[in-house]
Amino acid sequence: MEQMISLKEETAIPARILRYCKEQMYELVKSEKPEKKLSVIDIDELDTSEEVEFVVGVGIAQAQIEKKEKLAEREEKALAESGYQGINLSDVYTDFAKDNSIFDPEKLLKLAFPIFRRSSTTFIPVFRYLRDVGVNNAETLNGSPYTSARAVCEKIAKKSYALSSYKSQYEKYWSGKTTAEIIEEAPPEKVAIFIPYQDPKNVDLEFLRKFILGHKPSDFIDPYSSFYRKLCSFYDKLAYGFDL
Repeated sequence: MEQMISLKEETAIPARILRYCKEQMYELVKSEKPEKKLSVIDIDELDTSEEVEFVVGVGIAQAQIEKKEKLAEREEKALAESGYQGINLSDVYTDFAKDNSIFDPEKLLKLAFPIFRRSSTTFIPVFRYLRDVGVNNAETLNGSPYTSARAVCEKIAKKSYALSSYKSQYEKYWSGKTTAEIIEEAPPEKVAIFIPYQDPKNVDLEFLRKFILGHKPSDFIDPYSSFYRKLCSFYDKLAYGFDL
């Protein structure tokens, strides 16, 4: 009588079947270029597939998932210990328009932006850092892990960069002027008010970038400080952004 190997009290598999499985798996693993197709499928899908010739590894998928979760936890802990959760918004306003950011964009988006999104500040430069991690459109953003950055983008999208209370003043004195002329002729605090009225196609980004690099929010008293932050967000969207 053929030897039987019991896996469970109610299940018995002939030893020759197990030896066959062992031989087949060995041939597959030791070959660097398997001639046959390899596939990973859920065990519940076995009955629906007509091409499955050999099955091995029940339970490995769950082990892999748990392994990835542990790696993610260690990575998150390491990121948290790096100090990015203590970054101030003012640091972002003085950094985002530079050629070379002082921040690791992935750490900033994962650790600092969850805090930023809960702040009362709406207009936060975010697109520059999304671009730096390869997020250049709404589809990529929606599929990315940067959920807090996406929330900041969505909050900005609901607001207007231009202040309605200054519209008549802009149309009367500044509407025919270029970005450079507004920056050169208007007081710095008013530049932040009038530039967002310009048609985005007419904004001279290089002139605006130089203005932003030459200032910081603390240079202005309220409410002009908030106007300047809004101007930074306006530039961030034009230079690096995309529509949601």
